[in-house]
Amino acid sequence: AKGTSILVQQVLDKCSALVHRVEGLESDNTAQQLEILKLKARVKKLERLNKGRISVDIDEGIELVDDQEKDAQVKGRQADTQAEIYNIDLDHTSKVLSMQED
Repeated sequence: AKGTSILVQQVLDKCSALVHRVEGLESDNTAQQLEILKLKARVKKLERLNKGRISVDIDEGIELVDDQEKDAQVKGRQADTQAEIYNIDLDHTSKVLSMQED
């Protein structure tokens, strides 16, 4: 009877240790799941912010190209206007060069 009670006590001790270990693992699992949820929320937030930045960058690039095209058109018109004011033939150089080739 004494040996049986010692054996029962050892089984109860092992069972108690395993219960504590399972509780610790469950606690760790819960903490990890919470951390995963927080990280997923953070990733979604960063993705939303990043999409906003990408669309702003795309818009800026388009505006820059558009501004460059407008600047080129304005400069071309300014050159034509100045040529008219001062009676300058803008094609004079190409005409002279083509005459020399003939």
